[in-house]
Amino acid sequence: MLVTLAGTVTVTLFAILILGSYTKRTTVKGQLVPVGGQMKVYALQAGVILEKYVSEGMTVARGAPLYKISSERYDANASPVQAEISSHLTDRRDLLTGELEKARKLHADERDTLVRKLASISRESKALEAQIVSQRQLVHITKDASQRYQGLVEKGYISTDQFQQRQADHLAQMKVLQGLERELAALDQQRVERSNELSGLDLRQANQLAATDRLISAVKQELAESEARRTVLIRGACQKFCV
Repeated sequence: MLVTLAGTVTVTLFAILILGSYTKRTTVKGQLVPVGGQMKVYALQAGVILEKYVSEGMTVARGAPLYKISSERYDANASPVQAEISSHLTDRRDLLTGELEKARKLHADERDTLVRKLASISRESKALEAQIVSQRQLVHITKDASQRYQGLVEKGYISTDQFQQRQADHLAQMKVLQGLERELAALDQQRVERSNELSGLDLRQANQLAATDRLISAVKQELAESEARRTVLIRGACQKFCV
């Protein structure tokens, strides 16, 4: 029996060597692209199909939308987590946008106020300059009168009281002139300060608006990322067309 079994094994091996064949295997680099038939498409993450843009038998171009998949997460109360995050971000974006518009209006009002203030200072300065011209004339007149009365009192034509009255008139007009000149100097100082403030206003306001703009951009980016985590759009990946 052992002899018969050994003979059978020998014959079988001999038949394999004579009649058998060997398939050579070679590893190549590349990507398999189906010419026709079916192709499996996998989403980047698990979810629920919200919309289907294709149907069986359609020709789909590369990059064309195939499915929109919801990847929303829910908390213990069955509330959508990502939707809540997006809602908060939307509110934050709208709030910042509103603040930006208010800031622009306030900045415009601030500029208008400064411009009006400068115009008012200019008008006051011109009025004071005109008063000062008139007042200097009065000072000159009272000074001449005081000098004439001094000569008259020295000659004994008038009393000392009359001369002193003219001196008092001259000093009073001088005091008025000095007050007007101080007011003009104060207005000049205000004009310089308001002009400097107006010159630096554009830069200061631009910096404030830019800071708010950066915050809005950051919130928009977070909102876009949040929405991207909520839904995934599957697109065709064929080189040209696939069926």
